[in-house]
Amino acid sequence: MTAVRICPRTDMQCGTPSICNPFGGCLPPAIKAVENEAAEQRDEILVRLEQVVALLRTIAVPQDDALWNSQQIADWLGLSKVSVELRVVSRDNFPKPLRAVDTKQAQRRWFRSDVIEWGRANAGSVPAPRRGRPRKSTSI
Repeated sequence: MTAVRICPRTDMQCGTPSICNPFGGCLPPAIKAVENEAAEQRDEILVRLEQVVALLRTIAVPQDDALWNSQQIADWLGLSKVSVELRVVSRDNFPKPLRAVDTKQAQRRWFRSDVIEWGRANAGSVPAPRRGRPRKSTSI
């Protein structure tokens, strides 16, 4: 037999503990049913989202077709973005950039495979990263 509880807020008897709100106040059975239905829908949505994420992970862009911007080239070469833009991509033998639209303001991008091929062919001529400016020694 289920113990009858008295709700401290409403002074109503609550015979079903699962309906009783732990923070005080009894919930009508209809509200509890709506909450249960919402929880089931939330769980179903989460399962479907996990399926979508799993599917998206299987659909990958082939690495040869991936496009790199100057920051990604800089990361790969171990240089700063400014160095890449001034001293690497401006070379005559560097692969030609691809622009989504034909304007000078459009960000340039290069095919990853072309950049790696160029880097391997020009390994000795790629500028080395510069050390930082020497610090002044302070003598006390």
